[in-house]
Amino acid sequence: MFGFGARKKCFADGCNRRISRKLLMCPAHWAMVPRGIQEPIYATLREWQAGGSPRPYIQAIIRARLAVANVRRCEEIDAELESSLTRCLGGGKKGGML
Repeated sequence: MFGFGARKKCFADGCNRRISRKLLMCPAHWAMVPRGIQEPIYATLREWQAGGSPRPYIQAIIRARLAVANVRRCEEIDAELESSLTRCLGGGKKGGML
């Protein structure tokens, strides 16, 4: 149907990595999804593949995307705090606060 080695884009918002069609996200983003969110994705995918409704699987994917977005925002905040601290301390130059 898709051919050998078919690729798609990672489901994480803003990620353009090409991944196998068998995956939901690239390894870097999947690692950001808490295990407690990963497990329902696997469970609902199996249920859907067995003929169940796709709705729980889609809801689980949404939770995973939100989890990745939350991690990314935390990383941005950490970077902003580090940058602010560096500026506050003078960036290693004379004239800083400390």
